[in-house]
Amino acid sequence: RLGRDAETPVQTVEFDEFFADLVTDQDWYGDEERDMAKRYRRLVRLLKRALEGLRVYKVGERAVEVYVLGRAPSGEYVGVRTEAVET
Repeated sequence: RLGRDAETPVQTVEFDEFFADLVTDQDWYGDEERDMAKRYRRLVRLLKRALEGLRVYKVGERAVEVYVLGRAPSGEYVGVRTEAVET
C-alpha cells in the first residue's frame, strides 16, 4: 500500500516502547528539550484517548518512515506519519 518494494523491512514496535524516551525528561535537558518532551506527552495522551490498538510501524532502513496507527471509534484506521534517520 505504500508503494515500496516488497523486500523493504518493516518493524513493528509497541506504542509505549516507541515513545518512552521521547516523553521522559532527563536531568541534562534544557528548556527546549523539556518543551519537546511535553509536546510528545500531549501527543501520546491525544492518541491514547482517540484510538485503540495503537501500534508503531517503522518502514525501511536508515531513512525510516514511521507510522503510528490505531483504530478510531468509527472502525477506521487512522494515525500520524513522520520520518526518522536511524544510525
